[in-house]
Amino acid sequence: MALELTAEQRAVLPRNSKILVAMWDAEDRGDQAEADRLFSELDIPAHTLMAIKRSKVGGADWIRKKNLRTHLADKKYGSDWLDLTEEEEIARRRTAGRR
Repeated sequence: MALELTAEQRAVLPRNSKILVAMWDAEDRGDQAEADRLFSELDIPAHTLMAIKRSKVGGADWIRKKNLRTHLADKKYGSDWLDLTEEEEIARRRTAGRR
């Protein structure tokens, strides 16, 4: 999925876009280890990480295994969000709504 971009075009891309382009380049070269490393550097939105955590094919262990950056979700849901059960998440939202 190589993109033909000049150095100037790459320079003005947002951070995540630069990472994605480099990741695709690595995949095109057959360097899956580098592609995986770059994937772990993406700033994934908090709601996307929560969806991955709750999915049957993802989960908290998958997020940890891929060493994904969770700082956006940590900020939104609290530093322990990845360890909470769905019931604990619901209880926390209910408590937060009463303040």
